[in-house]
Amino acid sequence: MKLISAASGALAAYLAWRSLGWPLIHDAPLMHYIAWVIGEGGVPYRDVFDMNLPGVYLIHAAVIGLLGRGDLAWRLFDLGWLAATGALESTPPPSDLVVPSATSPDGRMIAIPDAASTFHVEDVATGEVIWTFGPHPTRVTGLDWGGVTRIASSAEREPVDRWAFEPSVRVWSTTLVTMEQALPGIDNGPALFDSTLGRLFVTGRSSVTRWCK
Repeated sequence: MKLISAASGALAAYLAWRSLGWPLIHDAPLMHYIAWVIGEGGVPYRDVFDMNLPGVYLIHAAVIGLLGRGDLAWRLFDLGWLAATGALESTPPPSDLVVPSATSPDGRMIAIPDAASTFHVEDVATGEVIWTFGPHPTRVTGLDWGGVTRIASSAEREPVDRWAFEPSVRVWSTTLVTMEQALPGIDNGPALFDSTLGRLFVTGRSSVTRWCK
C-alpha cells in the first residue's frame, strides 16, 4: 500500500509539473477580464455582463493581485486548490463520529462498529470475532443489546429518492445470525432496548420516541 501511495504521489507530482505550461483557456481569460474591469472601477452586470456569481470574479481578482495575470500564476492557484481539496477529502472523520461499542448484558460479548456500514461481535475474554452483521445503507451510528440474543443497530438515513428513505434501524438475531427487522429511524437517533420491558424503542434528537416492539 505504501508503494502504491508513493507511486501515485510521484505520478501526480509529475503531471502537475507538466501542466505548469498550460495557457489560460476557456472561462479563465473571461473571468480575468471581468476582474480587471472591476479593478478599474467597473460594475459587474452593468459595465460587463456574465452569468456567474460575484465570488468568481473576486477569486480571479485576488489571484491577479497576489500572483499576477500570467498563465503560470493561474496554474499555480489551480494546482493549490486541487491539492487543498484532495487533502480535505483524505482527512479522517473527526473523533465525535466514532460510535461507542456496546457490551452484552452478561459482559461476555461486545459489539463494535466497523469502518464500513457493518459491525461485529467479539468475545471479551479472547478478542475473537464471533459474528459480523450488516451492511446498513450507511455507516452504523449506534448499537444496543436486547438480552444476549438480539442487537439493535442504528445508521444514518440514506435517501432513496426525493421522498423516501432507507430504514435506519435494524434488529439482528445472534441465534440465527441474521436480520430480524428493518425499521425507519427518527432524526438519525439511536435504537435502544428497554432492559425492564425487553422492548425496542427509537428516539430522535427532537425528543420524539417511538416504541417498536
